[in-house]
Parts: sequence; C-alpha cells; structure tokens
Amino acid sequence: MCSNCGQEREVNEGGIVEVRQERNYAPHKNLMIIARDSEQACRPDPQGNPSPAWQSHAAVAMTFTALALEGLANTLGVALCPTWIDTYERKPLDDKFKAIRRLLGINIDWNKHPWSSLTNLIEFRHAMVHPKHELVVEGPFTAAAEHLPEFLDFPLSSVERAMTPENALLAIRTFDDIFDVLYQATPEHTRLAAFHDNTRSSRKLLRS
Repeated sequence: MCSNCGQEREVNEGGIVEVRQERNYAPHKNLMIIARDSEQACRPDPQGNPSPAWQSHAAVAMTFTALALEGLANTLGVALCPTWIDTYERKPLDDKFKAIRRLLGINIDWNKHPWSSLTNLIEFRHAMVHPKHELVVEGPFTAAAEHLPEFLDFPLSSVERAMTPENALLAIRTFDDIFDVLYQATPEHTRLAAFHDNTRSSRKLLRS
C-alpha cells in the first residue's frame, strides 16, 4: 500500500507545495560541447579547402578543452576528497591531476600521451589567459633577389603556430583519453557524482 498516495493526490490536485531541486553540475560537459563544435568548424572541407576562421575555431577548441579538463579535475576531486575545495581548487591544473593520481592510485607518465598532450594544453591555455609580448624573429636567411617576395611573410608567434586543426583534434582526443582513464579508475559508487550531470527534486505539501 502506498503511504504517500494521499499526499501525492493532493499535490496533483492543487494546494501549496514546497519544491526543492538539486543539480550536480558537471562543467566539463558544456565546455566540451563548445570545444567539439569548434574543432568541427576548423576542419577543411572535403576538397581540402581551409575552413573560414579556422585559426579562431582551433583556438576555441583547444582553450575550452583545457577548461573542461580543469572542470573534470575539480568535479572528480570534490567527489574523491572532502577537503578538495580548500586544499586543491586554486592549485595549478597539473597539481590537481597529481592529486587525483594519488587519490585513485593510478600511474601518470608525463612523457606519454595523453599526459604529455595535457601538459601542452596547459601551456597553451596559460598563454591565452595570460597573454604576453613575444619578439618573433625569423632569419637571417638568404635568397636570390628575383625570388624574394616584395613583402616577407608575417612571422607567427608561438601561440599562433599552435592554433591548428591538428592540435584542436589532438586536444579533443586528449580529453577523451584522460576521461576514459579516470572513469575506469574511479570506484563505481563515485562515478555518478564525479562524471555525470544529474538532478533530483522533492515536493512537500504545505497546505491543501
């Protein structure tokens, strides 16, 4: 017999109801939607022609993937460690993953993908959010005068050289590979809170 059926019937038929909703927001999901859309947008067309604004799309894909990895680290960290916010939330991203490595008991080889790619992403994100002047020098080089263009190419900075469709795709693969490693290493009872965006709600009849 349903002990709450009378209350449920009154709630459905009218009255004053107190509603409470909770959401376990996992920021990496929204951030990766943006990153994946941008990576798709920077790909050449089937004929090999460059996508319009491909460099901008590549930069967005790489930056938002780095942000998604930080969101993933913080969400997983909170699920694994009750003091994560006070202890690790303001730490650099690589320190967060070192802490997660200890909490999960996994090995990280920073010289191999995906962790070496994570290091490159962290450096790229840092360059994007803390932009600095860079003196870009090319040459000296020699060329026959008749082959020398009237205007030399515009030298690219290290950040601009990193903004490529290939690196955007590598960023997406880096997130997916790290996600898989962490998901497999996380205890099943912690996975829902650590990896999934979920909600729950409750209703209580105050007055009929």
